[in-house]
Amino acid sequence: MAQINLAHTMPALVHDLVGRGLVASITNHGLFRRLDTPITLYCGIDPTADAPHIGNLLPMTCGLRFLTHGHSVISLIGGATGAIGDPSGRSTERNALDPDQLAHNVAGLTHQVHRFYTNALGYAERRGYPLAATAAADKVQVVNNADWYANMSLVDFLGDVGRHARVSTMLGRESVRARMESEAGISFTEFAYQLLQAHDFYHLYSTKHCQLQIGGSDQWGNIVAGLDMIRKRHPPMGTDQDDPAFGLTLPLVTTASGEKFGKSAGNAVWMDEKKTSVFDFYQFFMRTQDADVEQYLKYFTLMPLKEIDDLIMEHDKSPEHRLAQKTLADEVTEMVHSESLLQKARVQTELMYAQSRAALHDLDVTTVLAAFENDPRLARVELAEGMTIAELCAKAGACASKSEAVKLAKRGGLYLNQERVADALNQKVTSADLVGGRMCIVRTGKANYWIVEVAPGALAS
Repeated sequence: MAQINLAHTMPALVHDLVGRGLVASITNHGLFRRLDTPITLYCGIDPTADAPHIGNLLPMTCGLRFLTHGHSVISLIGGATGAIGDPSGRSTERNALDPDQLAHNVAGLTHQVHRFYTNALGYAERRGYPLAATAAADKVQVVNNADWYANMSLVDFLGDVGRHARVSTMLGRESVRARMESEAGISFTEFAYQLLQAHDFYHLYSTKHCQLQIGGSDQWGNIVAGLDMIRKRHPPMGTDQDDPAFGLTLPLVTTASGEKFGKSAGNAVWMDEKKTSVFDFYQFFMRTQDADVEQYLKYFTLMPLKEIDDLIMEHDKSPEHRLAQKTLADEVTEMVHSESLLQKARVQTELMYAQSRAALHDLDVTTVLAAFENDPRLARVELAEGMTIAELCAKAGACASKSEAVKLAKRGGLYLNQERVADALNQKVTSADLVGGRMCIVRTGKANYWIVEVAPGALAS
């Protein structure tokens, strides 16, 4: 592991990566000088799901930083290695995916990675990065390692790859050693995983002149295995500064309390709006703790470091206003989902956090309804004369039945337009309850909302 020694003459990208705390370790300090000219890097994605979650966000945004400085990015989806599973950071073996599920996941990830970089490059362009999004998009490739393993026999693999590996070195990898010391042990399949990933790096080096692999800190052993493979099959010329390829690991992202980043109430936060709504994605970052928000701004946005420093100073004057969290949520949501979907998330947030009936009436109803189009929280109900709030809740799906709405109101957990409903059975819905004559908001509990678009009919005034 090379010690980081930053010189003023290093490329701007290097100063940016180090300044943001994105360099956990590098294999060779010569990488920093190498980044003065275009390089191709790759980062792998394990196809355990059909979309990336925000645990994948750091390497993907790191790839974006390289793109904005003229480099090229390969996202490698492990269609072959995904059938095995990486033992790094795990105490037990992964369950094998069946071929159909694996193919589905690879296809979904391929689409989502392209979508991310399309949106993110547009975001970068709007942030003033000189590299045009159309030009940079040509520097993004998504590949599947099943393509080069499909026709390789076991004998071919052992002859071409296995002969260059040393078992003593493989046993020394932290991921292998930890598993061997565990009660479950490690299978030969997982033990050989590092050879497959090493060959991936060698293959991309040989066919696409890819000279850099990036990954999380837990990928250090796999990255070094790839570099060893390349060195043995393409020995460097001259000093160790002339290594043919390099590795860079990124820090493990956790919260200030030590929890794993990317989990919300035990569930992954996905970068696919069909799996995690844009509103919920936005809210995840809005809920960032003050202790974490500065680091996340550095990790996940393209905001200049000086701008982040100024923002944090302003935030600290009135932290209750959550200025830094709002900026973080704005930046990341625009980058991942697009400018238009960010605007919808902002409108949804403004509505959800309106504190009074009067504040709701200040909202533009047409904009609100457009923001919630195709959202499961939007219900359309035809109101009739004499309809009670209990009936409204049942028809909107906010409560399973009228009796449930009545019970919830008695417990103090039912709200109409942010005002507590005392008697859902007898209280009628009136024209005064309709924001802009077209909409009302039902809330159950602290944070469960339904936006009800109404066809008024004959209502009490």
